[in-house]
Amino acid sequence: MYQIKRQYTFCAGHRIEGHPKCGRLHGHNYVVEVELISVDFIDVSGMLLDYGKLDEVVKPIVDKLDHRYLVSESNKDAGDMYANLAIQNDHAYVLQERASTAECIAQHIQIAVKKGLADADYDHYIDEITVYVSESHRSLAMYAE
Repeated sequence: MYQIKRQYTFCAGHRIEGHPKCGRLHGHNYVVEVELISVDFIDVSGMLLDYGKLDEVVKPIVDKLDHRYLVSESNKDAGDMYANLAIQNDHAYVLQERASTAECIAQHIQIAVKKGLADADYDHYIDEITVYVSESHRSLAMYAE
């Protein structure tokens, strides 16, 4: 088995609708790790995927989240006044996820990375893509298919 992992960061604000503490507007300095696994194969140069090629795919995804208010479906459904204002002023990123939790952000990024790698034709040797999202040094969420 071959495995590579690359780290990215972004800062963003969010609310977890209905949560007693996290329902208040707050932010994090997120750390994202993208892990690729190949069961058997690497390319002729000995790489699963060049880190530069991985950056080509992942950086634009993470950059869209950076310094934004992450608005989830639950925020929109609840009529979140911060969400409406941020959307109107182009300060929001609307996640097509039920919440803006680390778990849902990891899922959102993983799906986008998988599509981006396939679109760029970089997915030849990749058997699994796992995304880890940390809101702090004490917490870590992950998503893999």
